Amino acid sequence: GFENKKERLQFLKEYWIEKVEDIPSVSMHTWKDARYSGAVATLSVKDISGGNLVRKLDKDYNIHSKSVGAGWGSGLRVSPNIFTSTDELDTFAKAIREIARI
Repeated sequence: GFENKKERLQFLKEYWIEKVEDIPSVSMHTWKDARYSGAVATLSVKDISGGNLVRKLDKDYNIHSKSVGAGWGSGLRVSPNIFTSTDELDTFAKAIREIARI
């Protein structure tokens, strides 16, 4: 039901955020707390445009993502599916860690 889906999506969002939020060059633009945000979150990596980040994730890691922009600049919108596994999110977090070191 709806509540189970909501809880699963919130869990997935919190899961991947916890794996990247400590990276100095990564900025989160969404609250992790379920009271203030849903399942979708946005991030940016210093000195890498959202478009370049999307292309690098696609080309080097085969990860499909969406670029977004706002007053803070441009970055990445991350929206896992309820069927997304934690292993897939680990791969995503590892990719962000590697890209952020560049």
